[in-house]
Amino acid sequence: SDIFTTLLGIVGIDTPKDRTIDGADIRPAFKGKAVKRKVPLFWRTHIAPEKSRAAMRIGDWKIVADETLTEFQLYEIEKDWQETTNLAKGKPEKLAEMKKKFMEVWKGIEAEGPREWWEGEPTKTSSRKPKKSAELGEGKDKSGDWPIVLGGTVTKSDFAYRLTSKGEAVALRKLDKPLSGTDRAAFKIDYQTAVDTVTKNAFFCFGDKPDNNSLIKVGTAIGKGTHEIFQGGWINVGRGTAKKAKFDTKQKFTAHIIIDLAKGVVILEVDKTRLEQKLPEDIKKVSYIGLYSKATSSDFSAIEVTK
Repeated sequence: SDIFTTLLGIVGIDTPKDRTIDGADIRPAFKGKAVKRKVPLFWRTHIAPEKSRAAMRIGDWKIVADETLTEFQLYEIEKDWQETTNLAKGKPEKLAEMKKKFMEVWKGIEAEGPREWWEGEPTKTSSRKPKKSAELGEGKDKSGDWPIVLGGTVTKSDFAYRLTSKGEAVALRKLDKPLSGTDRAAFKIDYQTAVDTVTKNAFFCFGDKPDNNSLIKVGTAIGKGTHEIFQGGWINVGRGTAKKAKFDTKQKFTAHIIIDLAKGVVILEVDKTRLEQKLPEDIKKVSYIGLYSKATSSDFSAIEVTK
């Protein structure tokens, strides 16, 4: 859009007022002067590698985000134009500054749309096999209600439970009677974020083994603006079934989950969104249900068995 804005400037025509024009008139650059921008240079593409789906540049600095908006890279372009040295860990204050602006621009793009590009499309489903993540270490249950906690800490909250972790975390309990054969069961759970940071997510999870790589996650990547179903660790977000949705990131979500072993599917209904995904062929039994989140704090209600 820089070309469009610049050409209008050359021929003396004002930019349209009935739409957002992000581009800047770059004629000052022809004289070696700085280009003034209302909106920073911003890129977003779904065909880029998973670790670099979006990027933003302000002056000498560039921030790069993965497809889940939870992992960021930081580069000082004038000194490192080939982007060989990630300064994210060494420059935490600069990273925080760039992340804040990045999310402002991202949210503006998401709000402006055109949203029909994704809201009118079928639910995104992938048949790719899940990637393996590192095993989670032992966590802590301070609520007294979760026999198995991995990767994080569960505490009591006004909501019921709060799951907190720096990485991935699960809290699990065994079903009184495992689901098997042609069993069908329905569950209800409420959840919401407990933080005001970029990374916000909350999921119900289930499986036959208390192992993060085999558990199915069903819920909401709140910061990403999607409801999702996927198997395994967070690295598999977007590799299962996902649907973009418009919601308040601070709202309470009520999710209804149906596990139907006879049909071999799991169904998620949350707000006005419905997702359905085939269960992996090796899941013949469900022994565990629980909570899952990644690098955040999330509040959950008790899990209700509704059918």
